[in-house]
Amino acid sequence: MTLIRQLQRRRPPGLSIDLGRPLPARGRPVLTHAAAARTLVLVLLAAVFVFGLIGIAVAHGEEAYRAFVWVPRLLVAASGLLIFISLVRAVRRWRR
Repeated sequence: MTLIRQLQRRRPPGLSIDLGRPLPARGRPVLTHAAAARTLVLVLLAAVFVFGLIGIAVAHGEEAYRAFVWVPRLLVAASGLLIFISLVRAVRRWRR
């Protein structure tokens, strides 16, 4: 049995706080740990995306690095795909 369920069973009858769910704010849930983690992941993926774009620009600018332009392209493609997937999942969760 989880700690939250134990606390819910032991609470006095007059106490009406539900410890398992965040309190709603204007019909939408407040910021949860999952939403904060999702935001952090999106920010870090955006940083990797920008880093890859800078890498592509540098690789095209330097003759010695042109053979390795596939690495920043891979970073941009992977982070872009993950950003898209994360945003789609966040929008679906937000609409529920």
